[in-house]
Amino acid sequence: MNTQLVPMATKMLFRWTGEQLLDTRIVDLATVMAAPSGFNRVAWIMPFFVLVLGLAMVTLIVQAWRSRPLVPPAGVVAAVHGADLQHFRDQARKDTEI
Repeated sequence: MNTQLVPMATKMLFRWTGEQLLDTRIVDLATVMAAPSGFNRVAWIMPFFVLVLGLAMVTLIVQAWRSRPLVPPAGVVAAVHGADLQHFRDQARKDTEI
């Protein structure tokens, strides 16, 4: 008699002992968790593959976002640096002298 095809309730009706029920349950789980083969191997590998692929995609997207140049919104004055900044400071001092 194949114990995998007999539901737990039927086994209990035939007054199986707790130890017999536990033993058959362990055997059932052992066959399910056995080393994968064929399509089962794909079913075991795909979640990990998709997780790694998703992490790689997120990493690439974040790197792309971080490396793109920042474009100031229209109407915003760009920051002035270096010699131009010094020129504007000198001009402001000269214009505000009393």
